[in-house]
Amino acid sequence: MYPNFYHLYIDCDFCTCYNPIVIFYRKNMNEVVEPESRNIKIGGGLRSCFMRLASEVIFYRARRYDIKGQLERASTLYEQALEYNPDNPRVLLNAGLSRCRLVLKRDDSEISLEDSFYFVDQAVKFFKRFTEIKPDDAIGFNNLAMARYLRNKILRRVSLDSNSALITDIEEAIRKDPDNPYILYNKAVLCGYINTAMTDKSRGVPSIEEALTILDDVIEMVSQRLDDPLYEELYLHCLSSKEWFLFELMYDYRIGRYEEEYEEARELFKHKVESRSDWADRSFWGFSFILDHGDREPIKIF
Repeated sequence: MYPNFYHLYIDCDFCTCYNPIVIFYRKNMNEVVEPESRNIKIGGGLRSCFMRLASEVIFYRARRYDIKGQLERASTLYEQALEYNPDNPRVLLNAGLSRCRLVLKRDDSEISLEDSFYFVDQAVKFFKRFTEIKPDDAIGFNNLAMARYLRNKILRRVSLDSNSALITDIEEAIRKDPDNPYILYNKAVLCGYINTAMTDKSRGVPSIEEALTILDDVIEMVSQRLDDPLYEELYLHCLSSKEWFLFELMYDYRIGRYEEEYEEARELFKHKVESRSDWADRSFWGFSFILDHGDREPIKIF
């Protein structure tokens, strides 16, 4: 009957006196058709239910573009979905992820530096709202910390105030999920970043020695699961970051205190990557990860 529309008949659990709800989605224009535009008047509970369902419909459409790598289009649709339901946690999480992907692909696209500032600020806002709605979700706090970290790197801003927020967020993520190797690794990288980028390394920021302890724990954790390519990659990032941390300590002390450990870490990392063409001639220290629910690969920040 309506060849230019998707029409979805959805049972309404929220308001049982109106069952089913019909949502029309215009294919070519990527938009939900408002009931009023078809002379359908709705209000109260039905209107609230329509708004929530419309947000879900647009979310799934955005997700398709996101998976295909059409990030600009996906980001626009996530924003539309939030107009219908600003507190939809799945949309907030994915909107933040898409903004971060856009920022990290800036060198390969026409996105300006000014747009990058805007997108990363939006990502921080989306992840922060997600943590307010889902306070027990570790991924939300991890991603909030990593979005702040990404913003600091873009702005080239290193301050105690901004970095204390990073540590607070990542430690909250660890409290929610203490055995997540990605989150533990991210904390180690953040500690390394702050300690090597700041002159004043005190006041609540864990030391590089503490970061090394975390890395050793993660290496032990993932070394039993190297048959999984994602864990193998995380393992290599741990080895690379450990080499970086030991080099910084060796340089700081200038007395050869960490020289032997550094050489051992350097040789181990070199041995592990010598057969990997994608790692052989590149330095991968300092990468951190923004996480997603489900089976999508983490987003790498450098």
